[in-house]
Parts: sequence; structure tokens; C-alpha cells
Amino acid sequence: MNRPYKVFITSRLRSHLLLIMDILLMKKEKDCVFLFGSNSILQSTMMRE
Repeated sequence: MNRPYKVFITSRLRSHLLLIMDILLMKKEKDCVFLFGSNSILQSTMMRE
């Protein structure tokens, strides 16, 4: 409900996911990265609603 807080959490989550994606991409595990990323985004979206 609190918009600035929501934006802060979203940006934190996004940067955290990007960090994880970078690490996994360095290991050349692209499929795992995209599956993990989409799952995390879905879970966070469901929690927020």
C-alpha cells in the first residue's frame, strides 16, 4: 500500500535478482537463471497482493 516502500522493495529485489543472474550466467546456467527469476517474481507478486 505504501508506494515509496513498495518501489524500494521492488528495486532491491530486482538488483538482487540481477546479481544472482550474473553469477549463474557466469556459470553458463541460463535456463536455471530464467526459471529462478520468473519464479521469484511470481512469488513476490503473489505475496504483495
